Amino acid sequence: MSNNESPKETVTVEKERTPRDRSPNYPSLKFSRALDGAKKIWEQEKRHPVNVDVASKHLGYKKANGVTLPMVGAMKKYGLLVSAGKENVRVSDDAHTMFLYPDGEPEALAIKRRLAMKPALFVEVLTKFPDGLPSDANLRARLQTDEWGFTNEKAADNFIAALREAVEIANENVVADGANDVDNGGETATEPPMPQSTTNQIVPKTAPIPSSQIATSPTTPILGEEEHLRARLADNRMVRVLFRGEPPTQDEIEQLIGLLKLSKDQYPKKGEKTGQGGSP
Repeated sequence: MSNNESPKETVTVEKERTPRDRSPNYPSLKFSRALDGAKKIWEQEKRHPVNVDVASKHLGYKKANGVTLPMVGAMKKYGLLVSAGKENVRVSDDAHTMFLYPDGEPEALAIKRRLAMKPALFVEVLTKFPDGLPSDANLRARLQTDEWGFTNEKAADNFIAALREAVEIANENVVADGANDVDNGGETATEPPMPQSTTNQIVPKTAPIPSSQIATSPTTPILGEEEHLRARLADNRMVRVLFRGEPPTQDEIEQLIGLLKLSKDQYPKKGEKTGQGGSP
C-alpha cells in the first residue's frame, strides 16, 4: 500500500438476532406429568437430597439436560421438589406425605389439589377472571400483552393447558357426588362414610374445593400446620384457616381472596339447602 492510499474500512455486519423468549416464569409441564416425575424420584430417594444429574437418571435420562432441567424446574414450581443445596433437590414434605397415602385417599387428594394451584402465576391470572377463564384464543391474546408479557404463542398455549388442568384438579371432589348412594327398592339411601373418609365434611358435597380452602382434616392440623383464624357461621358451622411454613404475605392473602371469589358461585346462596346438615 502506497503512502497516498487510505486504509480500507472494515465493515462488520452483525447477523440479525432472533428475539429471546422472555415469557414469564411458569411451569413447563402440566401438573400430572410433574407429579409422575416427582413420584419416580420419591420411589428411589424418598426425601434424601439428590444431585440433579441423579434425579435425571430416575426420570429415564443419563444426566441433566435440556429436557430434564425444565422438568425439575416445573416440579419445584408446583412444590413437588425443593432445593437442597447447590445443584441438589429433594422431594418436598407435602409430596412425601401425599405419596405415602394410597392413590385416591382424601388426604392425598387434598394435598394434590393444593400443589396443583401453587404456581403464583396461576393464581395471578385466575384473580383477573372472577367469572371463570375465557376462551383459549381470548386468554392467549391477554397473555401476550404487556400485562403478562408472553412473547411466544407456544409458551402461552403451554401455560393455558397447564392452568386449565390445574383448575380441573383443584376442583375435584374428595368424594364423588353420589358415590355412597345405594339402591333401596327405588329409594335412595346414603351409606354412612367410612371413618377414614371424613375429611372436608364442612364443604357441600357437590361443590368443588378451591385450593386456598384445602385442609386434610376438619379438626386437627397436619404436622407443620398452624391455625391462624377461626370463625363460626350460622347453624354451628365452623371455618378455619391453617398456614403451613412461613405466614403468607399481604400480596398472597390478596391472591387467596381472589381464589375464594373465583369459586364462590359454586357454593349455595343464603337460604339454599346443601344436603349436608348443619354440623361443623
